[in-house]
Amino acid sequence: MDMNGEMDKPNILIIGNFHSHPSAEAFLRRFLRLMVVLSRKVALISGDSPKEFCGKIVWLKTNLKITRSFIHRVFNYNLAQLQATAYLAKLIANTSYDIVIFLGAHPLPILASKILKRKAILYQGGSYSKQTFGNRIGLREYPLILLFETLPRILSNRIIVESKSCLSFQSLEKYMRKTLIGHLFINEGIFRRLKKISERCMCIGYIGSLDENKGVHKYLEAIIALKDYLKLNNVTVIVGGDGPLLHLLKKRVKRFGLSKNVIFTGWIKHEAVALVLNKLKLIVLPSYSEGLPNILLEAMACGTPVIATPVGAIPDIIKEGETGFLLKSNDPEHIADRIVELLSKPELLEKVSVNAYNYVRENFSYEKTLEAWRKILSELQSNK
Repeated sequence: MDMNGEMDKPNILIIGNFHSHPSAEAFLRRFLRLMVVLSRKVALISGDSPKEFCGKIVWLKTNLKITRSFIHRVFNYNLAQLQATAYLAKLIANTSYDIVIFLGAHPLPILASKILKRKAILYQGGSYSKQTFGNRIGLREYPLILLFETLPRILSNRIIVESKSCLSFQSLEKYMRKTLIGHLFINEGIFRRLKKISERCMCIGYIGSLDENKGVHKYLEAIIALKDYLKLNNVTVIVGGDGPLLHLLKKRVKRFGLSKNVIFTGWIKHEAVALVLNKLKLIVLPSYSEGLPNILLEAMACGTPVIATPVGAIPDIIKEGETGFLLKSNDPEHIADRIVELLSKPELLEKVSVNAYNYVRENFSYEKTLEAWRKILSELQSNK
């Protein structure tokens, strides 16, 4: 082992999700795979369990309880912030952690890291205001935006975004001088193209959280509009995931007599997502706000053509008719028209399938991503 090289590596403290969530846990596992290689020591404060890294990192668990009551959610979140801040202070007192990376906008722990004179790095996966309020921003919402979006950006030493498009989409132009580009990789052992488009059944899908921000309700309205088309062409529709809209979506499907065509899978285990993706001729992602969604890259790695709204990093990845397809809006009628149009063009879908597969392997491999993060951490260490 090159001891000098090992000593040059930083000690990294990561603040993740305060509650356990399947999608966040999958993201965290990949992030930790990079950090354990690029650092001398890693500590994690999170509600997600890093089981495969047992013995390799220090893990302190947060216990955020999710409730339906808004007041209770705010109260519980602030308790989790206090708990994370106490953990952070304890870890920094016992070990010299050089860099604190925040995988979410947690203002109190970020403030504490600054008071303790540690470099605070905000990994900006999406826009807090757009994810929480959409376009319904008024005077009542501004204090929350100031606290959970603006304050962490001001306090952080660096902001990491997943592509250039995220700068404008997340209104980060004024922070450009301290913003760096960094994304994660695709596990090529799991996510790979197993079937050509021509070998797949007439099946389309959505995989993700079932909430308004993801636009899944617009997707389902498009499916309802295509009721006769689905039945005539024997099209199966998969809705993968869980969330607050699940009951409503199921009710709508039953009401319009689509129970035989629409399958609700619930949360799909990360290792099984690739098998589902390899069944689909098309996956629809009609989000209102995104960073760089995992499912986008996973679908492309499986050669599954993606049709998505041009939000967050998506326009940097999806090139119309080459690596995927872009929606002009998430209007249900427009989504429905594009689904019918694309399913009638198998040659185009096959071309995009191959292009997307090759693009992800060229640009999102583990080795290439590891080297990019090595440069990011080196830059962070060299700047006081």
